[in-house]
Amino acid sequence: MTIQSKVTQNHYSGCTCLRIVFPLILAISFYDVANYVWWCEGAFSVSSSSASRTRTRASTTAALFANRNSDDFLSDRVSSPERYAEALNMTVQQVAERKEKYRQALEQLHQQLLQVEKDYRQTTTTATQSPSAFVGTQKHRLICQHRFRYGHHPFVCPACWSYLPVCVCDHNNKPASMPSFKLEVIVWFHHKEWGLTSNTGGLLKLALGQDKCKLLMKGLPEHDELLQQEYLDNHPRGNLVVVLWPANDGKQSKAKERQAFRITDASDKPQDNEGSGRSPAGITTFDSTSGVATITLDDIRQELASPNGRKVVLMAVDGTWRNARRMVARVPPTIPRLDLPLSVVSEQFSASKSSSSSSSIPSTSTSLLAPLRSKGPSNQRRDGGENLVCTAEAVSMVLVELGMETKDADSILDLARQKVDLVRRYRGHESKVK
Repeated sequence: MTIQSKVTQNHYSGCTCLRIVFPLILAISFYDVANYVWWCEGAFSVSSSSASRTRTRASTTAALFANRNSDDFLSDRVSSPERYAEALNMTVQQVAERKEKYRQALEQLHQQLLQVEKDYRQTTTTATQSPSAFVGTQKHRLICQHRFRYGHHPFVCPACWSYLPVCVCDHNNKPASMPSFKLEVIVWFHHKEWGLTSNTGGLLKLALGQDKCKLLMKGLPEHDELLQQEYLDNHPRGNLVVVLWPANDGKQSKAKERQAFRITDASDKPQDNEGSGRSPAGITTFDSTSGVATITLDDIRQELASPNGRKVVLMAVDGTWRNARRMVARVPPTIPRLDLPLSVVSEQFSASKSSSSSSSIPSTSTSLLAPLRSKGPSNQRRDGGENLVCTAEAVSMVLVELGMETKDADSILDLARQKVDLVRRYRGHESKVK
């Protein structure tokens, strides 16, 4: 083949390619121009169909807010500032102002804590000296006062400690009836648990009534004074205070138990009653292994049934397993500990599961609070594991054993389930567990 024929062949091949590619380029260009014109028309004209779609979306959003028990994700309520403000029944400006107020309170607390350390260092000879126990107490007091006033979150209901868009106060029809007029419940909180949306102990005041249940925070001066003067100082003559806690939690060493017993005043030590192991109160028993007084459910029933019986104050400690153990260690050893028998726990859990079969909380969970607890191996979690009962469950179990009707106990647990379910869905978890 000659050079001229090769050039001619290449020329015709190139023309063929142009005849195929050029129409495609024109088609694509025309499509882009058409889209551009369509976009310009839509951008500069407001059609009635667009307004209709906007109204449809608004009605759908309103329906989502109105139906809390739907299977939709409740986290949609915080998908935009406008939706969040609507769920709070506030304006966007009001939401921003409250957030700013909460931020300023945190900044003020931070400055107060720094000032406490600065004042301490100015009164010491060495600037590198670590803060004393007094400084630690002052800082703890400031933190507790801030938590009590502002809570854990700027948009949490102060009554049920749920997020305001999923408040469960309306789910509580009336307070549950206590088994005896001589029975009162105190929930003693660690400051980190106060106001938490995952907490169930705060619901007991709402479920039992203000006259039958008090919520106290450890470290808050007015609460510490109330607990000491009205309850602990009146034990055992005026009140029978009972701490809902195992006498031997398996964590304290024997040396610490003996040391804690030695530093107690001699007049506070439980004394045997004619060698029977009974304390002067007559119904509490001194446990030589743990170094504290213990009591049984039968002893409490006997006290409530007696015409001259004292008022029984059931004290539940609310906090992580580690923090709660430290709090109980500060309770005098003469205050008896009540340990729930395993048979009572198993029986109550079985009844609780059967009554909550229609709930979205998985029936395989031992505790109703398990869906809100951190995941991971139980031996590595600070909350003690999902198999531990929550505060609302533990108190309900004791009240049932002391004579509370099952329907009243179920109303307490149903309120806790409602909170756990709504808070879990509000955080963005699945509404139904397969």
